[in-house]
Amino acid sequence: MALQKTPTSAIYCSDHGEEIFDYRNFVGHTPQANSAWLHEIPLITWHAPNVQNLNQSYQMTHFFYTLAQWMQINFAGNNLHKSLWADSLQIPIRKMGNGHVYVKSK
Repeated sequence: MALQKTPTSAIYCSDHGEEIFDYRNFVGHTPQANSAWLHEIPLITWHAPNVQNLNQSYQMTHFFYTLAQWMQINFAGNNLHKSLWADSLQIPIRKMGNGHVYVKSK
């Protein structure tokens, strides 16, 4: 029985960051804090096809659309304008977990 080669790919992203005495006396994470250490997370892909917008800030609540495009899954309500890898990506206003607009801290 011959083994069949199948395409392999991987993705990693953190669910949140951590603040560890970065600019104040605080350890942990909270959606109320407007801190880059808490809201900017890594997104690493391996063998992702046709990757666009590599250096683009992205709202991870829309990641489902990126994943669906990557896996070639179509469904009612799919919005490719929200996929990170779409040529037609529409950049939404980034928001924190508490709904406030995210402004990168200095």
